[in-house]
Amino acid sequence: MPFTNSNGCRIYWEESGAGDPLLLIMGLGYSHDMWHRTRPAMADHYQTIVFDNRGVGKSDLPAGPYSIAQMADDAAAVLDAAGVERAHVYGISMGGMIAQELALNHPERVRSLILGCTACGGAKAVPTAAPVMQTLLDRAAMTPEEGVEAMGPVHLQRVYAARPHRRGPRDPPKNVPGGGGVLGADPGNPWMEFFRPAPRHSRPDAGAPRRGGSVGASGERTHSRPENFGRSNEAV
Repeated sequence: MPFTNSNGCRIYWEESGAGDPLLLIMGLGYSHDMWHRTRPAMADHYQTIVFDNRGVGKSDLPAGPYSIAQMADDAAAVLDAAGVERAHVYGISMGGMIAQELALNHPERVRSLILGCTACGGAKAVPTAAPVMQTLLDRAAMTPEEGVEAMGPVHLQRVYAARPHRRGPRDPPKNVPGGGGVLGADPGNPWMEFFRPAPRHSRPDAGAPRRGGSVGASGERTHSRPENFGRSNEAV
């Protein structure tokens, strides 16, 4: 299995497909398995690189807290391990924050920047709704499988309302290693630091890399990402 070392932390990564390199960065508490729908489509056209953020899936679980800048360095280490000088970078949710930090701290590594359902932080950021934050905190006492079930209605409440208890044929099985994230059954996990009151990401100066461009993408309104969530990025 391919691992790379980032400042003493082993980071698991994989690649598939051929073409221009594309680095996919997953959000908080989920492993690379959650790219199960996107990755095959991208691999038809790109050298598609995925990895587990520190503390998730097959990567090491070092003592926390973890910073966004630290995880951006992990992403750069993955590009090094894959022998990639510059890549298109697509990050979602917290992965979008990591992607912004990668573009700011390692601009020479980013060919283009794609941001999905994320934010830049700062004074114009739209906070997550209180009930959603409570659900995230409650996951600390859940198994990974229970955590997936708890978060489903948060992310996809319209789908769940119309088709309760239905699971798509390509959804990952509940026993996929790391598929449920790392928040389950461990209130002391370093990831819990991301739910403390102190802000963990504030880069309102985030913009296009020096060479290339940036694109923001957001779906319809969800509980965890209000309809004006992406507008804070657009305003900046």
